[in-house]
Amino acid sequence: MTQTLKAGGLLSLSGVEALVLPVGGLPPDVDGVLGAPQLRQLPLWIDPLGGVMAFGRRALQAADRASDDQASPRSSGAEGEATIPLRWHRGVPLLSLATGSRAGMVEALADTGAEGLFVSPELAAVLPALGPSQPLRVAGFCGEQPASMTRVQGPSLTGRRPAAPVQVILTTNPVFQSLGVKAIVGQELLRPHRQLWRLESTPPTLHLQSAPAPGIHEAGDGVSFGSAGV
Repeated sequence: MTQTLKAGGLLSLSGVEALVLPVGGLPPDVDGVLGAPQLRQLPLWIDPLGGVMAFGRRALQAADRASDDQASPRSSGAEGEATIPLRWHRGVPLLSLATGSRAGMVEALADTGAEGLFVSPELAAVLPALGPSQPLRVAGFCGEQPASMTRVQGPSLTGRRPAAPVQVILTTNPVFQSLGVKAIVGQELLRPHRQLWRLESTPPTLHLQSAPAPGIHEAGDGVSFGSAGV
């Protein structure tokens, strides 16, 4: 189905192929998901703390402003910046996830629209758990599935230093087998960072910047952030 889509009056996509899926999984205030076929056409900037997305030239300008702020005295003590290499596999971006365990680095799907950090049973078995797991059910494009959530030590996007504890969701999502990955990296690991996705580049990259301290908000052009759906 071909559509013309608009977001916030600032983004317009014409002639896109839209899939209509008869399953749940989207929040009540979200009508759809922009996927990799659209987002790989131009730079994408996401500032979770500021609640802003920007595309194309505005994305690059926002990233430049954030880099300048990163170097300012008020940002002293921040973790800084990092660039994560991505690679395309079956039309979606993958990255290498540092697990901080004997599993070492594992392949993971990069998905800005995923709420948490989803891991396969094999990966969950080697991550140091920091407490008991809690059963839950997750809903997505693959339908509703049983899962469990627990807090673990180890996973990080950069692997530069001992990672802070994170919540992981253990599930048997069919994406793991179809893509040959061990994890789906969503907002659990992404939201502490401002992100510049260069999916249009060869090779594609994800540039991470430490989010500013609470109380520091930078206004700029962009589109309100709901779910990018990479």
